[in-house]
Amino acid sequence: MRRETCIESAEALLSALDSLGEKMLNQGLDLDPDEIAGRWSQALATLEENCECHGYGLQELASRPIRSALNHYQNGYIGEALLELAEAKHTLKAILERCNILKPRR
Repeated sequence: MRRETCIESAEALLSALDSLGEKMLNQGLDLDPDEIAGRWSQALATLEENCECHGYGLQELASRPIRSALNHYQNGYIGEALLELAEAKHTLKAILERCNILKPRR
Protein backbone atom coordinates (compact mmCIF):
# COMPACT_ATOMS: atom_id res chain seq x y z
CA MET A 1 0.00 0.00 0.00
CA ARG A 2 1.27 3.47 -0.80
CA ARG A 3 2.34 5.65 2.11
CA GLU A 4 -0.37 8.22 1.35
CA THR A 5 -3.00 5.49 1.46
CA CYS A 6 -1.66 4.27 4.80
CA ILE A 7 -1.83 7.79 6.20
CA GLU A 8 -5.40 8.22 4.94
CA SER A 9 -6.40 4.86 6.43
CA ALA A 10 -4.81 5.73 9.77
CA GLU A 11 -6.52 9.11 9.88
CA ALA A 12 -9.85 7.48 8.98
CA LEU A 13 -9.48 5.07 11.92
CA LEU A 14 -8.73 7.93 14.31
CA SER A 15 -11.74 9.83 12.97
CA ALA A 16 -13.89 6.72 13.40
CA LEU A 17 -13.01 6.67 17.10
CA ASP A 18 -14.20 10.26 17.45
CA SER A 19 -17.40 9.42 15.60
CA LEU A 20 -17.99 6.37 17.77
CA GLY A 21 -17.60 8.50 20.90
CA GLU A 22 -20.05 11.09 19.59
CA LYS A 23 -22.60 8.39 18.80
CA MET A 24 -22.22 6.87 22.25
CA LEU A 25 -22.68 10.26 23.86
CA ASN A 26 -25.50 11.61 21.71
CA GLN A 27 -27.68 9.27 19.73
CA GLY A 28 -26.64 5.73 20.46
CA LEU A 29 -25.02 3.11 18.30
CA ASP A 30 -26.68 2.03 15.08
CA LEU A 31 -24.74 -1.26 14.93
CA ASP A 32 -24.36 -4.16 17.29
CA PRO A 33 -21.29 -3.66 19.53
CA ASP A 34 -19.92 -7.09 18.54
CA GLU A 35 -20.17 -6.08 14.88
CA ILE A 36 -18.39 -2.80 15.61
CA ALA A 37 -15.60 -4.63 17.47
CA GLY A 38 -15.25 -7.12 14.62
CA ARG A 39 -15.07 -4.41 11.98
CA TRP A 40 -12.56 -2.47 14.06
CA SER A 41 -10.37 -5.52 14.54
CA GLN A 42 -10.47 -6.25 10.80
CA ALA A 43 -9.59 -2.65 9.92
CA LEU A 44 -6.60 -2.77 12.27
CA ALA A 45 -5.45 -6.11 10.86
CA THR A 46 -5.67 -4.74 7.33
CA LEU A 47 -3.73 -1.60 8.25
CA GLU A 48 -1.11 -3.65 10.10
CA GLU A 49 -0.60 -5.96 7.13
CA ASN A 50 -0.84 -3.49 4.24
CA CYS A 51 1.22 -0.76 5.89
CA GLU A 52 3.84 -3.13 7.29
CA CYS A 53 3.28 -2.15 10.91
CA HIS A 54 4.32 -5.47 12.43
CA GLY A 55 5.73 -6.09 15.89
CA TYR A 56 3.96 -3.26 17.67
CA GLY A 57 0.80 -5.09 18.73
CA LEU A 58 -1.40 -2.78 16.70
CA GLN A 59 -4.37 -5.08 16.49
CA GLU A 60 -4.19 -6.34 20.07
CA LEU A 61 -3.31 -3.10 21.85
CA ALA A 62 -5.73 -0.88 19.95
CA SER A 63 -8.60 -3.41 19.96
CA ARG A 64 -8.63 -4.08 23.69
CA PRO A 65 -9.84 -0.60 24.76
CA ILE A 66 -12.46 -0.60 21.97
CA ARG A 67 -13.94 -3.85 23.23
CA SER A 68 -13.83 -2.51 26.78
CA ALA A 69 -15.52 0.74 25.70
CA LEU A 70 -18.30 -1.16 23.95
CA ASN A 71 -18.78 -3.34 27.02
CA HIS A 72 -19.03 -0.25 29.27
CA TYR A 73 -21.49 1.29 26.80
CA GLN A 74 -23.70 -1.81 26.82
CA ASN A 75 -23.73 -1.71 30.62
CA GLY A 76 -24.73 1.97 30.66
CA TYR A 77 -21.38 3.39 31.73
CA ILE A 78 -21.01 6.06 29.06
CA GLY A 79 -18.27 8.01 30.88
CA GLU A 80 -16.13 4.91 31.22
CA ALA A 81 -16.77 4.05 27.58
CA LEU A 82 -15.56 7.47 26.48
CA LEU A 83 -12.41 7.16 28.62
CA GLU A 84 -11.66 3.80 26.97
CA LEU A 85 -12.12 5.36 23.52
CA ALA A 86 -9.68 8.11 24.45
CA GLU A 87 -7.18 5.45 25.54
CA ALA A 88 -7.73 3.58 22.27
CA LYS A 89 -7.08 6.73 20.25
CA HIS A 90 -3.94 7.56 22.23
CA THR A 91 -2.63 3.99 21.85
CA LEU A 92 -3.43 3.88 18.15
CA LYS A 93 -1.69 7.22 17.50
CA ALA A 94 1.41 6.11 19.40
CA ILE A 95 1.67 2.86 17.46
CA LEU A 96 1.09 4.58 14.13
CA GLU A 97 3.85 7.04 14.97
CA ARG A 98 6.23 4.20 15.86
CA CYS A 99 5.42 2.56 12.53
CA ASN A 100 6.19 5.85 10.77
CA ILE A 101 2.68 6.01 9.34
CA LEU A 102 1.93 9.23 11.21
CA LYS A 103 4.45 11.89 12.17
CA PRO A 104 5.14 12.20 15.89
CA ARG A 105 3.67 15.16 17.71
CA ARG A 106 6.20 17.77 18.67
